Amino acid sequence: MPRPPSPDGYPTMCLALLAGGPAHGYDLVQRLAERTGDEVRLPAGLVYAILHGLEQDGLAEASWDEGPAARRRRVYRVTERGRRVLAERTAQWERHRRAVDRVLGVEPGPGPASAAPGGL
Repeated sequence: MPRPPSPDGYPTMCLALLAGGPAHGYDLVQRLAERTGDEVRLPAGLVYAILHGLEQDGLAEASWDEGPAARRRRVYRVTERGRRVLAERTAQWERHRRAVDRVLGVEPGPGPASAAPGGL
């Protein structure tokens, strides 16, 4: 099983998912698993801690919403500041990814390289 991405990337991944629309924590757990093909499955407690941090940093905001069976839940939305930070982080990630690709000799493209140089 592949190693999960660095925990430092998790807040950015959650922010990117929120940019696609408001969500509550468990919804983000599901979206993350779907978007990564089940490669990344975070515990709900970790996602809620990330969401709290995003809110504290002004990158997301939360409001209460009535869920199924009249259950209240916090729904998170990305802020304008969050969108700007996400754009910056996305650009940084692209630069980093391209640099790693060059070191590994990987051709840019939609999928993984068929063979790594040097038998890696």
